[in-house]
Amino acid sequence: MNFLYDKGINVPDDVSVIGMGNIEMGNLYRPRLTTVREPLYDYGAVSTRSIIKDIREEEKLPNETVFLPSSIIERESVKTL
Repeated sequence: MNFLYDKGINVPDDVSVIGMGNIEMGNLYRPRLTTVREPLYDYGAVSTRSIIKDIREEEKLPNETVFLPSSIIERESVKTL
């Protein structure tokens, strides 16, 4: 966002900016950074269970896909309609 500011590009009027991970630094920017909150603990837990199943040679569903919820934390770096 600093680069955009230096080039005269207005956030969010000219371009929207979104980050990942819902880091605390997102609140320090002006405008405050919109970000995606991810379930990092759940990523680790699901991955660990999968690895343990592999080690124990337990049966898994073929091409098993796990979807974990994420959410958008909307702040000022995205213009809403």
